[in-house]
Amino acid sequence: MLGIETERKFLVRNDIDFRPLARKKYKILQGYIPTKKFTLRIRLRDDEGFLTIKVPLSDGFSRHELEKELTKEEALMLLQLCERPLIEKTRYLVDVGNHCFEVDEFAGD
Repeated sequence: MLGIETERKFLVRNDIDFRPLARKKYKILQGYIPTKKFTLRIRLRDDEGFLTIKVPLSDGFSRHELEKELTKEEALMLLQLCERPLIEKTRYLVDVGNHCFEVDEFAGD
């Protein structure tokens, strides 16, 4: 499905307070295949694969986003084509009021 993403980023003050509040967490390995006009991301989230295409909108803040599921094997194969280093992170889902914050803790290079 084609959607529009508007992403906001915040810096977490410490890495302790949010963890007990997380309702779920995922291990993510992701990489990017270089292109000039759009972003092509390959992601393995736990054992689920995803291919995501993001195209910037003229407002400079939002992007069209198309995401397709891949098998774990397809994602692992495509990750071999990505620029290095790959990104390793744990994503925590933290509900605050009516909002769900995705808090990423990075590992690796």
